[in-house]
Amino acid sequence: MSLLYMKSRIMSCKSAALRTVQS
Repeated sequence: MSLLYMKSRIMSCKSAALRTVQS
């Protein structure tokens, strides 16, 4: 459960970073 949560959190952070770079 913890690992899945961390994975989801990292994915969200990665997506946000990608969006920032794209902007």
